Amino acid sequence: MADPFTLVYNSVWDMLETTDFKALVKVGNRIKFSTASYRDAKKLASLSEGRPTVGVLDVGMEPNLEATSNATFITARYQVLLVCGDSRVDKELYPIAWEVYRAMLKWWDTLRMLVYPDPGGSIFVHLAQPTTFSSVYFDPSENLGIKGWVGRWNYEVHMNFQTLAIKL
Repeated sequence: MADPFTLVYNSVWDMLETTDFKALVKVGNRIKFSTASYRDAKKLASLSEGRPTVGVLDVGMEPNLEATSNATFITARYQVLLVCGDSRVDKELYPIAWEVYRAMLKWWDTLRMLVYPDPGGSIFVHLAQPTTFSSVYFDPSENLGIKGWVGRWNYEVHMNFQTLAIKL
């Protein structure tokens, strides 16, 4: 059984890949940083070809060890990074951003169904939501040969664990 963080990360990708996102971003351009589905992360850094490219990045966690007398909370933050190869917003940026948003709405049926392997098999994701979307246009003469838009969807996943169950 994987740890809760890996379960959530892989499930974020599962949500993305159940929308029309699949038709917009080639499999080889979906940058995954988990062992079960690892694809060369260097591709995300070598921003020179193969657009659009999308990666799901872990951008941090905020723990609360004593949220209640018997529970601990963790807010995990992710960023879905969209690297587009077109300067027209309606060709890649907006269609992909829309499909990512639609995928995020599937949290109840995906993330909410994840179970922590304690004796009671507790559901541990209690909320998942997009927080902000930002984008910037890159001129290839100024930015490592990137031409087009880079968009970022920020996404939070709120996890709740019974303290006794995870201390065992």
